[in-house]
Amino acid sequence: ADKSLKRPARKTRNGRNGLPPEQRGSMPIVSSELLRRRRYQDVRQGREDGLAKTNKSNNGDPSLMSRIRIVVVGRTKLPFILEGQQFYLERLRHYTTVRWSELKSVPAKKKTPGKSVKDQEGASILRNIEDREFVMALDRKGKMYDSRGLASHLEKTFMDHDRLVFVIGGVLGLSEDVLKRAHAVLSLSRLTFTHEMTRLILPEQLYRAFTILRGEKYHK
Repeated sequence: ADKSLKRPARKTRNGRNGLPPEQRGSMPIVSSELLRRRRYQDVRQGREDGLAKTNKSNNGDPSLMSRIRIVVVGRTKLPFILEGQQFYLERLRHYTTVRWSELKSVPAKKKTPGKSVKDQEGASILRNIEDREFVMALDRKGKMYDSRGLASHLEKTFMDHDRLVFVIGGVLGLSEDVLKRAHAVLSLSRLTFTHEMTRLILPEQLYRAFTILRGEKYHK
């Protein structure tokens, strides 16, 4: 065999290809601080744990670096609501991080006053709201926007707040304490919707708002 042909250096566990000890110490080592900074940058771009699939070309747009949480009371057993809800949440996650929080509803019995039910559910909602979150409650007496107006309102809100929480009440709506805690109260329509339909309409409208902000073709 030709002894002039040398085998390539075997790669060791430390990845330094068997360099002599006197040269290994001079190799650059990525510090934990640098790793932390890189991780922070990844989070700011919405890539953490794959929760957000934000387009890399967001150009620092604060509306695309936000975190949204939707708090709802009770569960729905309607298949089309669940399917539509999941459909728009997945689409919305292309633009921002979204969390869906379901809280247990209070059974409305004949002998239980409606105010008591709302107060108990309201107390549960307030326990699940963080101090730094900007709260937008959904109520029929709230302010209404068209789709472009809602997109503009969200964009302005994202300039000062990076964590928004939307609150949807139960069968009887939201308590006065929750409405007082809210920074803004939003109504989706003059029409009356069930609270379950609101769980479908809100994610769709949020998705629509983000497509408007991005200048995409979904909104017509």
